[in-house]
Amino acid sequence: MEMAEVIPLNLIHSLVQSICTRCQEVKRNDKQCKNIALRVQKLEEMSRSIKEKKRRENLNSALLKVRSVLKPADKLLKNCTNGSMVKRMVKSYDYQEEFNKLNQALSDASVTVCNALHEQLEEEKKKLAQKEAKMTQMEAEMAKMEAEMAQMKAKMAQKEVKMAQMEEEMAQKEEEMAQKGAEMAQMEAEIAQMKAEMAQMRDKMAQKEVKVALKEA
Repeated sequence: MEMAEVIPLNLIHSLVQSICTRCQEVKRNDKQCKNIALRVQKLEEMSRSIKEKKRRENLNSALLKVRSVLKPADKLLKNCTNGSMVKRMVKSYDYQEEFNKLNQALSDASVTVCNALHEQLEEEKKKLAQKEAKMTQMEAEMAKMEAEMAQMKAKMAQKEVKMAQMEEEMAQKEEEMAQKGAEMAQMEAEIAQMKAEMAQMRDKMAQKEVKVALKEA
């Protein structure tokens, strides 16, 4: 549903300024006019609390009501300031009933704006509560994620310790294998030397056998 005419706050301000100026020009009922000036100024202050952006329909309706009160008020005071001093004196008395109606209208408009501001405040409180709840939920989720990450880091640290132990064991085994390999190489060298010596001994024995055979012949 589209919102009705949107009332800019500067329009309210202009009407209030006009009313205050006219109240100063009215010579009779000076006290009553000052009271009206104060009331419209307070009404303007309340109206300024209504936010321009994302204005809800009830808030705009409150400003529409304020404008509907301020426009006739400005016109009434304009009529009271027109003409000669004598005419203004007569008019100020003639418009007493209108002044009474104006005061009542200002009271009604103030109540309307107060209610609208109360609704605006409640809505803002609700939004704030929702944001706080969302933040609390996000913080809880973040805490959970941090706990899971800490747990994963602990597991990784354990695995790294195990891997380090395994690498150390593997290095130790490789060292042992290298040592055994060296020992085997030494043994093979010794065996080769023994074979060579045995081969020499066989050659010598063969030579001796040949000499013996020659002597016997």
